[in-house]
Amino acid sequence: MKCASKALRSEVDLAIKKQHADPTFGINVGRQNNEDSVGLTFSIPLNIRNNFSSEVKAASEIALSAEESFKAEYLEKLQLIIGSEKVLFEYEKRYLHWQSIAKMALVDADTLLEKQWKSGDISTTDYIQLLNQLSDGQMVGIELEQKWKLSYIELLLNEGSISNAISNL
Repeated sequence: MKCASKALRSEVDLAIKKQHADPTFGINVGRQNNEDSVGLTFSIPLNIRNNFSSEVKAASEIALSAEESFKAEYLEKLQLIIGSEKVLFEYEKRYLHWQSIAKMALVDADTLLEKQWKSGDISTTDYIQLLNQLSDGQMVGIELEQKWKLSYIELLLNEGSISNAISNL
């Protein structure tokens, strides 16, 4: 976008330079009726009606418009990145919290529950119901991990650095 901005600035500079017409000077050499002739011409343009200010103004407006479009797009991308970072950190925090509380408890609960069922401390119906609750807890963890990783991918996409991340795998 910087190259486009430089090009538009160059157009503005060119339009400003065209605003003032330069005088011209010419020499004509030739023969006329068997006589050598030399002619001199000198021209000074008078900018009475057209001072080219509209071209300068138009070029300036185009350059300003392009610059503002760039700024708007930049700010939009920046907000997307900031939002993606916040989502990523929130999912990461929730997943790590779940992991610290539930993951180890779920593994131990599974074996403890099976021992209680085999020894007859709990009924088969209670055992199945408790296994379903354990699996629901594990599903919550899997979903949190999935959302966390997807939000990371979203951040990489918004930053435009997904190809760098893939090449580092």
